[in-house]
Amino acid sequence: MVKGAEVAVAEGANVEKALRTLEASLAPAAPPNIGMWLAELGHITARRNESADSATVTMAAYIKRLVQYPGDIVRQTLQEWSGKWFPTWGELKEILDARTAPRLAIRDAMHGSAAVRDASKMPAAFDAMSDEDKANWLRLEARIARRSDPDRANELEERADEIEASIRDKQEA
Repeated sequence: MVKGAEVAVAEGANVEKALRTLEASLAPAAPPNIGMWLAELGHITARRNESADSATVTMAAYIKRLVQYPGDIVRQTLQEWSGKWFPTWGELKEILDARTAPRLAIRDAMHGSAAVRDASKMPAAFDAMSDEDKANWLRLEARIARRSDPDRANELEERADEIEASIRDKQEA
């Protein structure tokens, strides 16, 4: 597993769009597609003899597990399988976990970054607010955050101070 990923968010970055794109990269494939890829793999690898009922249960068990992974990674893993035998679940899981880990680490790091936390808590119309309303909103959020997250409260207060200083500069000009 990839640990300790750090995410730097550029000033003005569209954090919400980045998160949507990242979440989309984790979307599973449709079960019928996974079934088709497994069937193809079954035709090009050796398999143990099993009844039709047993083969149906096996495919259902694989599909149930494979929908927990990003669809493109599942497709790539199944299509690139080059072993003589049909893979065991353990073999597939090891590859899938390794290939999925970087995306999960980035997602987790993004969710933990201050910019993402701030963007996720801003009202949808924040950018359309007047500077005065932005400062007031940030101060209110800071008061709410003060009890549970003093660091975030301080960040919000600093941003409110910056906006109020900008308002004063505009008024003096």
